[in-house]
Amino acid sequence: MHDAESAELAALLMRRASLAEELAGRPLVLHSDNGSPMKGATMLATLENKGVVKSGSIPSECNR
Repeated sequence: MHDAESAELAALLMRRASLAEELAGRPLVLHSDNGSPMKGATMLATLENKGVVKSGSIPSECNR
């Protein structure tokens, strides 16, 4: 847990999870809200680097 959310912290979490779960080379999709940390350049670059496809919620449609 952190005091604030950020794209840098989200990217760090993805890198650590990828290493811990040995996910390299597997097709992955990360579904998340469209909050600013999930749209930040650092997070998007990390997802692209790891080969993870980003999936986002439709605004005002949190249950989809």
